[in-house]
Amino acid sequence: MALRRNPPRTCQENLSPPQSLVITQEPYQPSNTLKIDGGREGPNVSSSTKRHATKQRRRRMQNLSRQIPRLANDKPFPFFRLPRELRDEVYSTLVVRHGSSGRSIIAATPLLQDRKRRITAQANRDRLNRKRIANGQLPIQARIIETEPVVELSLLRASQRLNFEAKDCLYSNNWFGITMSKLPLTTFETPYGWNLSRITKLQVEVQMKDAAHMNSYIDWSTFFISFPSLRWLRIVPTFHPRYYDWALPELSDWSTTHYIHRAFFRELVASVPGEVNLRVGVMAENAADLQLQGKPVGEQFVQDMYAELGPRRAITSSQH
Repeated sequence: MALRRNPPRTCQENLSPPQSLVITQEPYQPSNTLKIDGGREGPNVSSSTKRHATKQRRRRMQNLSRQIPRLANDKPFPFFRLPRELRDEVYSTLVVRHGSSGRSIIAATPLLQDRKRRITAQANRDRLNRKRIANGQLPIQARIIETEPVVELSLLRASQRLNFEAKDCLYSNNWFGITMSKLPLTTFETPYGWNLSRITKLQVEVQMKDAAHMNSYIDWSTFFISFPSLRWLRIVPTFHPRYYDWALPELSDWSTTHYIHRAFFRELVASVPGEVNLRVGVMAENAADLQLQGKPVGEQFVQDMYAELGPRRAITSSQH
């Protein structure tokens, strides 16, 4: 059979050749993507528009990075070249607690109670989660509650020198408060990390009981040995909550108070070291800042005690 010079075209030859898939180097931009300037990108945007938007974003980020102030050669700020007075001002804004009347008191009892509540809540949550997991239920997650710390101590981990200077400011400017509720025992609890040997200002809340429960000698000298750096002392007599009804009649008038209470205050005041500035009682303007756990003994009772025990020791009226 002879071949034809111009064979007829089939129906397949009338089809257009398949288009090849072209992969561009433009990064993927999903539809309705939030832009930096707040606008939204539509679903049908040309590639040139995308490239233009990408360039604008890069240019914007470069301009923002140039506006951030930086030190020369990105070196850290020479903090320790500042005078010690300026460094102490920086420390005081972080590690010193100021009350409403300008007094700074870090009380041990509220911190211990808060820690006890957190431990109890965690134990109850773990016990409940074990039951839920055994029943095929999801465990309960603890709620994250942002609370403001009493003082900011994270800077103590920066360096050894910063730790020493910041702690020096911490223990020199804050009042540390403890509550003695187990009298006639002089035992007390403090939060973890308290260095008693560096405390210079101490508030001691002495919770008084009735005479029958305080009829025992108390060695206050051993108590004050734990505070060799102490320079300011505030003693606040309060009523023990459990013994308020029994102790109130005995501590309402100093002239008729029981001899056991008289001996108690006499030994306490006489055992205070001579270099320590002593103050006893509560003033009306700072009662809210003392964070007391009991009700204070009457001010008239304390003043009458001053009159009798004053000759034995000079009790100063410090402004601290």
